[in-house]
Amino acid sequence: MGIFDNIEKRIQTYFFGRELSKVSRKKKVVGFDSARKIGILYDCSQEKHYREVVRLVKDLEQQGKTVHALGFVRQKKMPDYTLAQLNLSFCHRSDFSWRLRLKSPQLQNFIRSGFDLLIDLSPEDLILMKFVMGLSDATYKAGPYHQEYVEVYDLMISEKNEASLKELIEHMLHYLKIINPAPNEQ
Repeated sequence: MGIFDNIEKRIQTYFFGRELSKVSRKKKVVGFDSARKIGILYDCSQEKHYREVVRLVKDLEQQGKTVHALGFVRQKKMPDYTLAQLNLSFCHRSDFSWRLRLKSPQLQNFIRSGFDLLIDLSPEDLILMKFVMGLSDATYKAGPYHQEYVEVYDLMISEKNEASLKELIEHMLHYLKIINPAPNEQ
């Protein structure tokens, strides 16, 4: 990481913390079975990741869930493998201001979608997706364990080794299916 990358990360971390302190949401434990509306954040820069998330979205929809996935594209132009679909949308660096303000109405709509469950499958270095996660009004937020983002999530899954996206999805769903909130919490 170069000196300018380090400075940019510090600036982003500052604005991230500032914006996160303004967020108010109604937190509640939501297990997989009780979640009806699910959001997914992921890095769409590799075709295999895109394909895994498309498969996940289809599986969840077959189980009666309403799903919307937001993929972050690191490339300047949309990769050929991405297909426009109703429940898949994409964002780029240009959708965020240098102060981490959301510039696109699509992102504004995503964070205000009222997801019962928001699952983050993006890597640790993708601070922009962590920012979207933090701003979201989702009732329950789950993602991989990253020390820097503990305040963003309600449930974090810690992997012993670097897990593939497929493994992360399997582990995330496994633990979310175990969660069964008490009747008075629903």
